[in-house]
Amino acid sequence: TEDAMNYFVRNIFRKKDYRPGQLAIISRALQKKPVIGLLPTGGGKSLAFQLPAFLQPGLCLIIDPIKSLMEDQVRVLKDGWIDCCDFINSNIGRIEKNKRLIEFRYGESMFLFVSPERFVMRDFRQITSTINSSEFGLAFSFCVIDEVHCVSEWGHDFRSTYLMLGKNAQEYTQPKDPKSKVALIGLTATASFDVIADVERELQIQHEDVANAIVEIENTIRPELFFRVIDVTGKSRIDALNMDFERLGANLNKLNNEELREKSIAHHRETFTDLDIISDDILITDDDDNLQDFKAYDQNDFSAIVFCPVKGKNGHLLGVDLVFENLNSTSKGYIYSDDSQDVNSAVQKHFLNFTTGRTEHIVCTKAFGMGIDKKDIRSTYHYAYSSSLESLVQEAGRAGRDKKIAESNILLSVQKHFRFNVPLFFESNQTENLLENPW
Repeated sequence: TEDAMNYFVRNIFRKKDYRPGQLAIISRALQKKPVIGLLPTGGGKSLAFQLPAFLQPGLCLIIDPIKSLMEDQVRVLKDGWIDCCDFINSNIGRIEKNKRLIEFRYGESMFLFVSPERFVMRDFRQITSTINSSEFGLAFSFCVIDEVHCVSEWGHDFRSTYLMLGKNAQEYTQPKDPKSKVALIGLTATASFDVIADVERELQIQHEDVANAIVEIENTIRPELFFRVIDVTGKSRIDALNMDFERLGANLNKLNNEELREKSIAHHRETFTDLDIISDDILITDDDDNLQDFKAYDQNDFSAIVFCPVKGKNGHLLGVDLVFENLNSTSKGYIYSDDSQDVNSAVQKHFLNFTTGRTEHIVCTKAFGMGIDKKDIRSTYHYAYSSSLESLVQEAGRAGRDKKIAESNILLSVQKHFRFNVPLFFESNQTENLLENPW
């Protein structure tokens, strides 16, 4: 019943209520039916699989595309006093990997976060395929594919193991009932119609389930997130970025004051009846409760992410290294998407730390920011525009997760002339308006 579900979400996760779309995903998962959930960034995708896992006796395997994402999810769970979780990736040694896998095998961990490549490793397959026949009576309840759009966007390009996830999940994550299949839960913040159709096909979701397998909400608008395009045509990108950093705090303060004014007027209009003779200025008072939600921002009390398209070693013009070296900030860190260096983990921990002395600004590739849950990020910068609209939404959504005013900034230049042959279907005057391709 709804009362029972409310009891669980309030007492296990200490949430006041469900967000739109969560309950529909949970309901279908508890019926052991495949489901693909599309919830906006900050919409609570993690809870949509964590709560069903607690309500079903069994283990839950979560497929994450990148290391920083799985480490962040484990951190959030443990911060919420849920310590029956762990991850396995290349950042840890072989002995520790085996230890964590064995602990999962014997039920000491309930959630295990791994990459899709783990499914092609013999040791992993041997252990997971025998879990349901163990003397402890353990079995799999769910196999979760986080950022499920990667099945389509990455599976056909450079991570072919994604294309086998549906088959591997059914073969190596067996439920208690040998006649049934493990319930697949796919979650993402953004995916086009074609991508979702491809995901359904690759995960082998049966035709009769397709109609009801997709759960999405109608309104995915983030009213607190403002988008800006910074014209850097004929200018230095790094100079433009540094100049914008200097004005960012003042601009956020202005946006917050405008939001405060609108909320204050709306609040006080509800308390006055003779509004025709009362101006908007009178409706704003210094003791308004809304003032508690906003504050002035300056260079030192907001966090920002600068997204670069490539790691950019050897001085790549759009790379992480070059931007990091030239970013005018006293507090910054950098991280790559797939390196296993200890420095990357250290930077990530400092960036996610909410205490004094943290790393406020970080320069990274898009993979780092794909699922980072840091609530006080006030701004994102795209040093070059994203490869797709879905990627832009995904990356920009890192900002404003606390529902306060935030910005997404895109550095963009217009290319006047191509350095390669113009396709025949373009008119000569159309090429002047085409955007440059940083790749």
